[in-house]
Amino acid sequence: MRIAVDVEPYYRNRAGVGRWVEGMLGGLTRLEEKDEFTLFRSRSYAGKEDVPGLVRDRVREKVLPKSHRTLALSWMLTGRPVVEKFVGEHDIYFSPLVPAFPTRGKLVVVVHDMVWAKFPEFYPRHSVWLRRLGFRRAVRECAGIIAVSEASRRDVLEATGMEEHRVRAVYNGVEEHLCRRPTEEEITRVLERFGLRGPYVLTVAGDNGPKKNLENLIRAMAKLPVEHRGATLANVGEPRYDVGGVEKLIAELGMSGRVRFLGRVSDDELRSLYAGARLSAYPSFYEGFGFPIVESMALGTPVVTSNVSAMPEVAGDAALLVNPREVEEISRAIAHLLGDDGVHADLRAKGLERVKRFRWEQSAHQVRDFFGELTGE
Repeated sequence: MRIAVDVEPYYRNRAGVGRWVEGMLGGLTRLEEKDEFTLFRSRSYAGKEDVPGLVRDRVREKVLPKSHRTLALSWMLTGRPVVEKFVGEHDIYFSPLVPAFPTRGKLVVVVHDMVWAKFPEFYPRHSVWLRRLGFRRAVRECAGIIAVSEASRRDVLEATGMEEHRVRAVYNGVEEHLCRRPTEEEITRVLERFGLRGPYVLTVAGDNGPKKNLENLIRAMAKLPVEHRGATLANVGEPRYDVGGVEKLIAELGMSGRVRFLGRVSDDELRSLYAGARLSAYPSFYEGFGFPIVESMALGTPVVTSNVSAMPEVAGDAALLVNPREVEEISRAIAHLLGDDGVHADLRAKGLERVKRFRWEQSAHQVRDFFGELTGE
């Protein structure tokens, strides 16, 4: 089978969709099927390194002769030119993100979440309009959709009324190098580098968007019992939203010394930050999957996460589930894991077992099977 893949999202969001692209393409190129892949990107990323971890003799790279902005505007507004003009004929055209490129062939798109539809108040009005436009076009033109959880699949079916067989749930995986627990010396070096002393709660909030619920998490930390108020909240991510509002809240709650913003970190640093944390907290209002849940479990760190959307599906019985709107509930769960070694050990063991369900090789097999169903191969 010949498969053309848009890898532009890898370069535009390395920490989010980029992680999915790297993991899924690595899995697909390692399968026994002798498929051939054309990975294409705009000239805006011509000088960037190729996606790592792939079986290179199955891959051909193609740089399109136009910039990202030119292509995105043309594809969004006119639906032209079709991608075959640049990459030729393929059996499957695979877009890791919506909106997708136009094609006359069999298009498969990935929907990572439907947060813009569930919580439009989190986004500017024009952003919601553009997302809706791109989503509707993709639904109209695609042969199939891959959703990253059953919860996301249900959201897609509810929003589109598509035939169920055209929407397939395929879980994300955990990258193998993120599963290797660092040595104690490595953990100590990273914690010293970031000035983390004593117990801390890790949250990987990415861009700190409203759905991440960082403000309620900070309020929950402020309400911890006295014996746990030495714990720090360490936030990993590159904020793109209203940091000023969060900083004001921190000051009002007297939390200035107990909330740390670590910014973007390397994968090796992230492993050590997970491994060194007493627990990780991820009380989002909505997630299509929730990478930090399984990454934390893979490194033996118990998780507090929300009881809504895909999070209970991903976490199973290996995490403490909370209502993301109830600050007291979040605070009690955090205190439970800070103070109860028995519960901590139990969830650690359950998490290490549960994370075995999330492997890129298994996910790649499911995606390849879906391609085969769509093409009749």
